[in-house]
Amino acid sequence: MAPQLPGHDHPEVTEVKRYLDGREKRFACTLVRREPGHVVLRYVSDRTLQVSGLELPLGMVTHGHYWQDRPYNLYHWMRPDGTTLAYYLNVCDRVHWDEAEVAWRDLVVDVLLLPDGSARVLDREELPEGLAPEVLAYVDAAEGQILAARDQLRHEAEQDPGRPQPG
Repeated sequence: MAPQLPGHDHPEVTEVKRYLDGREKRFACTLVRREPGHVVLRYVSDRTLQVSGLELPLGMVTHGHYWQDRPYNLYHWMRPDGTTLAYYLNVCDRVHWDEAEVAWRDLVVDVLLLPDGSARVLDREELPEGLAPEVLAYVDAAEGQILAARDQLRHEAEQDPGRPQPG
């Protein structure tokens, strides 16, 4: 079982998403699990969203998986009843956390994995001009790793013991 903070069943944690241009966004989340090299946070959407033609409903539950040794994070998007909508992976680096925050740098490219097994690579056209060649190589390698492991990643998210159970 993952360590939790003393006296708290599900402590609040802030997700800090940093962009290449230095901007950042912060999201209030709940800690689901913390173990060496891996943290899982829960976020419940307070509005309807659209991503690549997929409608994400109000009340959608996201389990965000963050690893210190992977070039991506994984958002498992679920309906309020626990059934899977999709898996969304952000190519990222500089992942770190402490008791209060999980922070990471967004490297623009995302991969949307749908329950039917299909995958969509998103936002490559948004990579900034003049991106350092080593960063571009890192992004390309991460994208390839995600696509090669997509079945395993879906399975891993589905096996998460902290996820809401459908039905």
